Amino acid sequence: MFDGLEHVNLYGAKTIERLADRCGLAVLDIQTVISEIGVINNYFSYEDPYLGDTDNKKEIPKLIGEDDLNKKLLGYKLQVILGVRG
Repeated sequence: MFDGLEHVNLYGAKTIERLADRCGLAVLDIQTVISEIGVINNYFSYEDPYLGDTDNKKEIPKLIGEDDLNKKLLGYKLQVILGVRG
């Protein structure tokens, strides 16, 4: 989550790839599932991130759009498909 209070561990794509490799698995696909752009825009507007009323859920102005955010795997959740290596 954007505030990080609900999670003990947060993993990026490179960490997931290293963990998979150590377990004998290969990352077959990885992608961002939820961008959380609306939540971030609420925060930047000094509103409650999850209860604010932003309509802008497609870009963080002057920073990044949803498509680029997803391509760079920077969203709130990553969906990972692993397979047995070998």
